[in-house]
Amino acid sequence: MHVVFIVVPNGGTTVEIINCRNEADISGSSASACIGTFLSNEDKVITITNFVNLGDIKGSDKGQSYGIISIVAQDTTINLNNIYIDGKIEGQYVSGLIGSAILQNIKINAEQVAVNAQLIGSQKAVGFVNAGVLGPQTLSFTDCYFNGTGASCLVPTDSAVTTTYKGVFDGEAKTFYEGFNDGEWVTGVNNGTAGLRQFLAIGNLAPVIDVESYLASKGFTKA
Repeated sequence: MHVVFIVVPNGGTTVEIINCRNEADISGSSASACIGTFLSNEDKVITITNFVNLGDIKGSDKGQSYGIISIVAQDTTINLNNIYIDGKIEGQYVSGLIGSAILQNIKINAEQVAVNAQLIGSQKAVGFVNAGVLGPQTLSFTDCYFNGTGASCLVPTDSAVTTTYKGVFDGEAKTFYEGFNDGEWVTGVNNGTAGLRQFLAIGNLAPVIDVESYLASKGFTKA
């Protein structure tokens, strides 16, 4: 089943996407697997629950490519839960989840999100969110996982961005953040994809009982 969503609201908007999966390869000047561009001066709430991307995403020419959402403007709240992003994401600017979060009052709440994609960016490749800010933003990641390649960071450091990590690890940088919830990490991603705890056991699908000790044994450093 191939699922691609392009949504462009013109006013105050609430969007909810549940139980979807994309296997198509997607290309365009600003490409993503689920949602396109949100530009509005009104409050917006985007909630995506149980979403899987298995296709490749490529920005045409010097285009941009993002795992799940391309561009969001000010006064937007984004809730992501139980998300798995795989495949290859290639372009000038790329990120595993969300692209250009511009202007102010952006809030992103991500829980149980796994990015396993290969990121290829000629200018910049970011694991989770390419936060190009012009105002305050609040980003929160709980029990999230990056084991892709090519990311310079999970979220760019900016004085206007407040980022909270709990139970998050970055396989590219071999860094993890305390607070893993073993009960939550056993959850599967969208009906049958391996649970996040199983992803931790690289090359071994046996569950990891003590996540932090396991990561330390593999050379990860706690942030």
